[in-house]
Amino acid sequence: MITELKETRYSVNQVASACEVHSATVWRWIQRGVRGRKLASFRIGGRTYVTATALQQFMEPPEESERENNSSTAATEAGRELDSLGI
Repeated sequence: MITELKETRYSVNQVASACEVHSATVWRWIQRGVRGRKLASFRIGGRTYVTATALQQFMEPPEESERENNSSTAATEAGRELDSLGI
């Protein structure tokens, strides 16, 4: 946490403005993530912040191995769902 305090940090609204999305979208990225990746954040005094590094890592395209892992996981889950439905 000490490194987070030294690094440039942005509020949820600042991230939303910079990414040209609604603040609810940023909250969703933090809480649920997108495509298996969550936006790392931390809280200080009841306020949520995102570091510049965390935002940059979140916005970078996933590496090839990470993409393959996410797609194989999704395929496995879909197969289980179909099996449970008897299809």
